[in-house]
Amino acid sequence: MTSSNPPLNIGSPLRPSILTIPKEILHDILDLVTVHPHPGALDEIPFVEYQLNGEERKLSQILVLRSVCRDFRAITAELDFWYHYDFVFARLLSFPEEDPLNVSWRQSQEEELIEVLLIDTNLANSLGRRKTEWTLESLRALSAVMEGVPLFKQNARAIHVWIDDGLGWCDTPGAEYAINMLAVCCNITTFSTHLTCNINLNAIAPSLPFLENLSVSTDYFEGSLQEFNGLQALHMECLDEIYWSEDRYEDDVELPREFRPWLPLKSTETLTKLNLNCGRHVGISFFDLPSLDKFVNLKSLGLGPLDPDICDFLLGAQFQLDVFEPSIIPYRLHIDKFISMLQAPCLRTVTEFGLSNFHHGWRESYGTRNKQRTLERYYSLALDGFTSLLPSLEQVRLDVPLHVECCAYFARLTKLKSLNWDGSSYPVFGCGMTSVGDPKVEKDKVEVEKALERAFEGVMEKPVLHITPPSDEI
Repeated sequence: MTSSNPPLNIGSPLRPSILTIPKEILHDILDLVTVHPHPGALDEIPFVEYQLNGEERKLSQILVLRSVCRDFRAITAELDFWYHYDFVFARLLSFPEEDPLNVSWRQSQEEELIEVLLIDTNLANSLGRRKTEWTLESLRALSAVMEGVPLFKQNARAIHVWIDDGLGWCDTPGAEYAINMLAVCCNITTFSTHLTCNINLNAIAPSLPFLENLSVSTDYFEGSLQEFNGLQALHMECLDEIYWSEDRYEDDVELPREFRPWLPLKSTETLTKLNLNCGRHVGISFFDLPSLDKFVNLKSLGLGPLDPDICDFLLGAQFQLDVFEPSIIPYRLHIDKFISMLQAPCLRTVTEFGLSNFHHGWRESYGTRNKQRTLERYYSLALDGFTSLLPSLEQVRLDVPLHVECCAYFARLTKLKSLNWDGSSYPVFGCGMTSVGDPKVEKDKVEVEKALERAFEGVMEKPVLHITPPSDEI
């Protein structure tokens, strides 16, 4: 007896239509949906929100896509965001807002994420092959990447690593530990480290002998960089005094600090970019002015906070700068000295200029109305000075108070192409004082923009303007 039932259809299920799209096009589609719509906002990688056991949770969209299927997992390994120099693995995680300072927990979560991701040999090999510049938030992340990416030691060229020992535990592994780890990498030409409590500069050259670009932010350092013979760019930021004490010093007291010559004197011919910034308690010897005079090929120089000795040095300097970025503490440097410095021969060729107020809250030193008038007068003269004495400027970056009445000065800069004026940390001068939460903050920004528009009336090619008004936190 034969069955009347038709035979079962046991054929393979149809392939999802999205997987029939050519992989090149699918790559471009996934690239679009895994990055923030605003270019450069890598700290805002899109997240998917969901609920679990009644709790609100967030998961990075890229991690969701990787779990869809094997094809998606393979394609996401090649997406462009992994290979951006500023990509940080921790940005794929969502951390509780109520506990932002739990650094150790955040770092352990990042380390676990890296270890899980790099189990995928396709991703690990792709990162090792294509990614030459790495930004990592901790030593734990650096260690996990070095273990999980086989080609890291061969292909890494630039390393930017945040060190956590500056958070109060100076006996924890720090910058020198990272430098020793990286000694096995044979092609590193750029290294930067931030938030380290202390560092011995003598340790860097033996481990990273081919460095061309070095950036260090530390509380205290010892040793020197004199073994380097090919440095091209150096950024050194020394934030605090030698001895940490519970008794804080007054702002207007400069502590004596004795630094031996530490600049890379074997790189006097190759160094073209130098930034030296220190805390308000670090002495003038940090700038190593006798050595600094030997770097005759400097083209870009940032110094701060300025003091009379630095101004005198610049007046006699032999190099010719294209970029000059000073920072100042107004009550520590007389405005006449600042304006005199602007007449230095080494500044005649400057096309990019960046002026910043030394980074501490303006209310700390200028909380009264009389002191605010002093600050207003100071920056009125400073803006008048550099726009008069540096007429060849093409790009200007300011981190100083917005000043409506000074906007007309910028018309003197006939070659100006861009002005980025960040006044977010200060009051606005020339149109009344602002206060926290005051809606006139936005009106002040409009008033500044209108004043600048009037200044550039009749100019055929107007400069690009970016104005940042005070925030509600000042």
